[in-house]
Amino acid sequence: MKVIINVMLFVILVNFTLLKVYAFDKTPVDVKVNKVSGVIIFKGTFKEALAKAKEENKMLVIKSYTSWCGPCKQMDAYILPDERLGKYFNEHFVTISVDMEKGEGPKLKRKYPHHSFPNLLFIKNNGKMKDKFLGIPEKGPDELLQFAKKVANY
Repeated sequence: MKVIINVMLFVILVNFTLLKVYAFDKTPVDVKVNKVSGVIIFKGTFKEALAKAKEENKMLVIKSYTSWCGPCKQMDAYILPDERLGKYFNEHFVTISVDMEKGEGPKLKRKYPHHSFPNLLFIKNNGKMKDKFLGIPEKGPDELLQFAKKVANY
């Protein structure tokens, strides 16, 4: 009985999150195209991204997701394409997108434990986690931008 109640609460929470995402922006975005004005996703391995972050004296952000995660798709469609967020992230972070169920994802999930998606893991260029942002920012890209500025400055 407890399991059923927990599953129902999880489904309600996910639906509530999706409703909030749709409330702040109705602009359609092609999730397969990462706008140049948005957050640029580094194409490569975790090790390569960490080396790039170290070389550029930046932090690494791991955008963790799964293929079945609806809110992850909303993050790609409505949050990451934001121009102001992209400008800040691209200047201060190297961002990599990792499916936590495939490839190097399971290993990274063990190294940086988390149990919900999407998740943005802020990693120092020495490989240690500094902070993480869980889920979709309820107030849109500006909420994530403020969080990222806070993390970059402490």
